[in-house]
Amino acid sequence: METKQRNENTTAAPLSPAKDILGGSFRNVLKNRSFVLLWLAQLLSQIGFNAANYGVIAFVTAVTHSTVLVGFAIISFTLPAVPFSLLAGVYVDYLDKRLVLWVSNILRAAATGLIVFALLWNPQTVIPLFFLTFVISLVTQFFTPAEASAIPLLVGKNDLGPALSLFSITLTIAQVLGFLLLGGLITALFPPFRLSLGFIRVQVQSFDMLFAVVTLVYIICMLLILAIPARAFRQKPSAGSELRRSLGEQTWKIIRHDVRETWAYMRKNHSLLLALLQVSFVSILLLAIGELTGPFVVNVLHLPVQDLPLIFAPAGIGLVLGGLLMPSLTRRLGKNRTIALGSLSTAVGLLLIPLGRFIWSRFALPVSSCW
Repeated sequence: METKQRNENTTAAPLSPAKDILGGSFRNVLKNRSFVLLWLAQLLSQIGFNAANYGVIAFVTAVTHSTVLVGFAIISFTLPAVPFSLLAGVYVDYLDKRLVLWVSNILRAAATGLIVFALLWNPQTVIPLFFLTFVISLVTQFFTPAEASAIPLLVGKNDLGPALSLFSITLTIAQVLGFLLLGGLITALFPPFRLSLGFIRVQVQSFDMLFAVVTLVYIICMLLILAIPARAFRQKPSAGSELRRSLGEQTWKIIRHDVRETWAYMRKNHSLLLALLQVSFVSILLLAIGELTGPFVVNVLHLPVQDLPLIFAPAGIGLVLGGLLMPSLTRRLGKNRTIALGSLSTAVGLLLIPLGRFIWSRFALPVSSCW
């Protein structure tokens, strides 16, 4: 019965240990209807989330041309992960995963719809955009752990590895599709137009269309989650049932205990501490590049903000290729050499940006004067 509850498409006969190990594959996972629905919801929600983040950066750049305000835009969708991810992870463990998933999607759809109304009401405002983006990111902190903890409930033990790998690959692909495909295409293909609603006439911008499409994407994700049978999310009663009844009183105690244990383990394991510092510096560097890219395109290159996807395109292609080539590079060079090579290549690429612009500014004028 447990096998049927976890994977409605697997056979009822128990598998031997050898077959259980060899049976795990992407083909088996994709035959599981409940998992496919959850996977599609994750793919669409991540595409919508990244497209909305692109829209926030591009809109603030187009309206203000300010690097500082673009920085506030990035903070609005990254800051909630710092204090709320721990709280969300603890609470989600003791809540109905299906309920958390579809409610978080409808809340994100409502917040994104409010962004559309705010921009239609005042196309030059950014304060409501910052606030609503913060709310969307806050709700996402509950969606992500609920989704991760729902995977073992939907697939069998032998298919857990392929399922997690598929979700990991989807995260990278969704970043590229969100920033470049959905965000870039909508802002580039939909010109501004005037909409008449009775006595009200509003000017609809391309960014309004982008956030409207993201709202629709979240609604589709909610419907996909609701299409999964509630019985698929059932789990065995655990020893934490007593904690569930007093979760509000125990949460802070659990978080302090887990953080204290994690920090103590990190101090003893210097390799882990160094790896976390490297990941942190890379994340900070990527956010700094994202903050500077918009104003650089508009103020330095004098290009329209709709050309931002052209600047992000090489980064997206490199992200996908890096994910595909990294396992073979790591086997050939080793982990430390691969990390060092990646850091050195990143530094060289950043140095070539101002150097390339300087060379172009020197040679562009004489070449144009010859014509």
